[in-house]
Amino acid sequence: MAPTSRKEIIQLNGLTILIGMAIVANLLVLGFVYRWHSHQLFKQNKIHNFAYTALVKIEHDLKNEVVDLEGVATWNDTAYVRALGKNISTPQ
Repeated sequence: MAPTSRKEIIQLNGLTILIGMAIVANLLVLGFVYRWHSHQLFKQNKIHNFAYTALVKIEHDLKNEVVDLEGVATWNDTAYVRALGKNISTPQ
């Protein structure tokens, strides 16, 4: 090629530009995969949180039913807790 009078600050050939674009594209793909995986984990945690909340509500309702049936003021005063031998002065 004939030399030109143009002054280039940075001279890059086509292969260098293609490699740079490939690296940027690779980083973009990795970023999207990471975001997708994080979203999948978020969805799974949300499902587990709904299930856990439902179980805690069932437990709370059962404890309230036991308290009502035994005629005591709190869950710590029930015969079930005393039969377990737990410290009844601390909340469960």
